[in-house]
Amino acid sequence: IAYNGSANAIVTITSNTTWHMEASEWITNLPLTEMQGDATLTLYVDHNTNPPPRYGFVRVIHNGQVLAENVVAQEAWPDLLELNVSEMEIGPEGGDLTFHITSNQSWVITYNETWLHLRPTSGFANDDVTITVDPLPYLRPRTSIITIKANSGKTVTLTVTQHQ
Repeated sequence: IAYNGSANAIVTITSNTTWHMEASEWITNLPLTEMQGDATLTLYVDHNTNPPPRYGFVRVIHNGQVLAENVVAQEAWPDLLELNVSEMEIGPEGGDLTFHITSNQSWVITYNETWLHLRPTSGFANDDVTITVDPLPYLRPRTSIITIKANSGKTVTLTVTQHQ
């Protein structure tokens, strides 16, 4: 099943007795009461918002005995961390630059230069980040590499160059 829960399951039960169902907590729309005979049900699968894949179960039970059991496997949430640019340039007067982070997890920005000021420096999911660049105090260009690291460990970098 896809991580985004888009693949719900239609389950057909054929039975000549009473039964009830149990399932992992992320599989829902189970009958709330004991059922009698045949039934067709649509089970819903919640989004998997964690990096690892997960495995669950759906069981049909009669008088405490498991009559049928299916294992449900749901793929991992993709490790998404992307920037809309990889390099940015600005003139000697400095000013503001903006880039966009696309992510499905928490992230933190690190940089070492005092001539750059970023906001925000951490977040969750998608966000725009503004870089304020101080004016160039001398005639030589300067470059900084900014690192964005997701909680999964994935990193991306952005190079900022200020030129004369």
